[in-house]
Amino acid sequence: MATWVACIVETKGRPDFWDVARKRGVRPSTDAIPAYALIDCDSGFDFLASTRLAEALSRDLSAVAIGFVVQTTSDVHLTHVYASGECVRRLEYNRDDGGWGLVQGAPQAWEPAYFFAMPTDELSDEERARCAAAERAGDASSVVELLYPTSTAPMWAVCESLGIKEGQPDGAWKKPSLWSRLFGSA
Repeated sequence: MATWVACIVETKGRPDFWDVARKRGVRPSTDAIPAYALIDCDSGFDFLASTRLAEALSRDLSAVAIGFVVQTTSDVHLTHVYASGECVRRLEYNRDDGGWGLVQGAPQAWEPAYFFAMPTDELSDEERARCAAAERAGDASSVVELLYPTSTAPMWAVCESLGIKEGQPDGAWKKPSLWSRLFGSA
């Protein structure tokens, strides 16, 4: 079973990026400021923490941020995209609830990497041809209902498309303990 809770944040090369992120509880693992920073979230069972962190950093930085949750045992993918703190795209897939429960907002430039990293082996020849045509066009909108995420590969494909190397998060966020929330200490 793999559960991956994280966010990807556009840094815009801001020299104060890590200072802003630290104010939200992010611990950098590098001093470098990449174009996009991958921040792993140790959120316990608060899986939506990554989307709240993405929303907050997006607002603080006037940038784009993607908060996501991937749970491979039950094939759950939840992705919320924020631009300057406003939600501009939501993709929610849950195999047990019938697949794509929510596809809302304007498609994003990174989405071909996401959607076309999904398996097509169970599709008919005609459906695979439709997917191939959509991939050539760079737009999965017409075939979303045929695609289903079953692993972390689609999110790693997004990371790669944004220049993030697999297995190399730029920072980490950990849900504050009850003690620190009550008394303001670690």
